[in-house]
Amino acid sequence: SIVSPRDNETVTDDPLCISISYTVGEYCSVAWQYRINGGAFSDFSDKSICIYNMPSGNKKLELRVKSIASSDEKVLERNFIYKNQNPSPTPATSSALFLN
Repeated sequence: SIVSPRDNETVTDDPLCISISYTVGEYCSVAWQYRINGGAFSDFSDKSICIYNMPSGNKKLELRVKSIASSDEKVLERNFIYKNQNPSPTPATSSALFLN
């Protein structure tokens, strides 16, 4: 599940780190990919999602979670509002350096 941001929450954190909760089974690792507002999906990864310098506005996060063992997939969605505190943000970038 997507723990944060919560549905319809207003977020100002930069970077915005998406918190994901999942149960790790003995043989069932997962990976995920994401996209914002219908953009291109990221590569699959099991690293945390942190987005830097995202422009302000309504955001729709789609998170595609895939079982490594079975290739079963589930898509989760979350709508939130992002307010960038930087008066002149640079283009958004993402990173997977933080582990949850």
